[in-house]
Parts: sequence; structure tokens; C-alpha cells
Amino acid sequence: NNFCNEVGATRSAKVVQMAKLFHVARLTLADTTRRAMAALEPIKVVITNFDEEAGKFGENGMTFEVQNSPTDATLGSHNVTLTGTIYIDSEDFKTEDDPNFYRLTPNKPVGVKYHGGNLICDEIVKDGDKIKMLKCRLDSSEGRPKPKSYITWVPSDGIKCEVRVYGHLFTQSEPSDRWEEELNSESEVIHSNAIIDPSVLELVDKKDVNEWKSNQ
Repeated sequence: NNFCNEVGATRSAKVVQMAKLFHVARLTLADTTRRAMAALEPIKVVITNFDEEAGKFGENGMTFEVQNSPTDATLGSHNVTLTGTIYIDSEDFKTEDDPNFYRLTPNKPVGVKYHGGNLICDEIVKDGDKIKMLKCRLDSSEGRPKPKSYITWVPSDGIKCEVRVYGHLFTQSEPSDRWEEELNSESEVIHSNAIIDPSVLELVDKKDVNEWKSNQ
């Protein structure tokens, strides 16, 4: 209904950009959908000073209460726990500094979502050309540099899953008679090694998951 109201109704034929549908979908889901952190293409991060930093946080340690929706407290909350090993998304890391990149690079701090401190990468461990893991440290000192952004993370007990990201079906906004040649080969991107926040287990009953039914 919201989409129909946005585009209006006329007697003449017209083409509505897919971006309009995406925009309405995001607004609709923003009010109704529970959030969870995920790493679609995960990189393992070992926090070398974790025990020292965890000791500063008292009884609850590194467990933080997070609203299920950042805009609607009535949707409840869940807990996330920062662990000595975490996973970040590969999109949030670059091996070389870039002035236009505001996430993690070697020796350049970035904020850790919900924790509030900085994460600093001291060492990149590689297996050939592939990044095997990052050795990083946390900085929660009072005089720490203010980060330009905060990145999401998944704890060591995150759930491995397959995530499918859908985009435009066609490479053209108005497909022609040669539409088969205009199909977008990346309209479905499958991330088969994704890891997601374990809080989603509250929403899924294993007995209900099979090849025909993915979740509730």
C-alpha cells in the first residue's frame, strides 16, 4: 500500500525505478524488523589484550544490551557479548590506508559498535594472498582518538549460515526485446560462509527448519 501511495495511479503507462521500491521496503522493514549483526564475508580477529580490557567492565564483562530496533524500544532487546575472538566483515577492512575509507586499516583505529572503544590492527596474518586473521587490540582509554566510524562484529559463538543478497534482475532500467542479454549475473549473491549474531536463535526453532521452510 505504501508503495502504491508513493508512485500514485495514472491511466498512462510509466516505468517506476526499482530504487523507489527498495526505499519503501527499507522504510517498512525499519519499523517492523529486528536487527542482528552479521559478517557476510568474515575475517577472524584475535583481540590480544582482551583479558585486560574485559577486567575494566566489571560484573557484566563485555556483554551489552542492544535494542532489537534502534528506533522502536517496544520491540524489546537482546544481549551481545564481545569475545576474545570476533569476526568482522571483509568490507570493513583494508590492508592499506585510504583517506576515503573510514573503517579498519593497520594502525588506524576504528570504533567497536556497542563497546564504544577503539579497535587497532597491529598484525595481518596471511595464508598466501588470503587473510587468515587479524591481531588487534582494544583501546578504551580516556584520551583515545575519536573514530570516524564504528564497525559491526560477531562473537566467537556466532552462527554459520548462508545469506543471499538480491539486487536488480536486469542491468537496464527498462529491459528491451533482448532482455535475456540484459539479465544481471549478480542479481543474487550467495554468501555461503556468513556468520550471524547468535541472538537470532531466539527466533528460530530447529524443528521448523527444513528445505521448504527456512524460518518463522
